[in-house]
Amino acid sequence: MPGKPTGSQIEMERRHILEGEARIARQEALIRKLDLAGNLDLILIARELLEALRESVALSRERLSSLERHREDWLMGRPKVHYPPSKICATYDRPRPPRRPGAGPVRY
Repeated sequence: MPGKPTGSQIEMERRHILEGEARIARQEALIRKLDLAGNLDLILIARELLEALRESVALSRERLSSLERHREDWLMGRPKVHYPPSKICATYDRPRPPRRPGAGPVRY
């Protein structure tokens, strides 16, 4: 996720969660009606859809949490990924590859 998460991204994810929760409530009500009518075939399909809706909302919640954490890190000036010092130092201690004579500038 490059750059700073914008307020609109966070608001959109919150909206997705609210809309998803409303869909879940409607689907649960529909399943109750189908159960009273005794329509077993449609109940199975409706329950599969309900599970998919719940998974979608759970993913949206995870994304919202990630966006909020990343935004907080960005605002506090912290890097997104925290590497242990040994990994950072290992990068600088690595020897450079040999250069060919007449080669252009080295790009790392």
